[in-house]
Amino acid sequence: MQRVKESVTTEKSADAIFSMLKEIENAPKWSLLIQSVDKLADGSCNANTRLGPLKFKWETDDAGKKCTLTANILGTSYSAFYTVSVENGKTVITQDLPLNPMSTEEQIKDGIRQECQKMIALV
Repeated sequence: MQRVKESVTTEKSADAIFSMLKEIENAPKWSLLIQSVDKLADGSCNANTRLGPLKFKWETDDAGKKCTLTANILGTSYSAFYTVSVENGKTVITQDLPLNPMSTEEQIKDGIRQECQKMIALV
């Protein structure tokens, strides 16, 4: 599956951005898809999305400032990667998502930019 990767740069602290991002309960505040989310005892998550219910796993790597969402959607493995890094003294938020066959690459990139701006506004 083809993937789409896009980044947004900010002056905000990488630690502050990642602290907000890694808490999946914050996703409804920045995600264009997730409307609500509940963490389950087994570590997985249930979300209500604009497209219906979704069960997924949310893993965080504090050292690498990376979050990974994995799910099985209609028998297909799906993964999305969210990374926070510092380049040239600025914080870079990068999302790496699969290209949805119902969207263009530019539509996905626009959505990524919108989500990143929402993340920045929350910090």
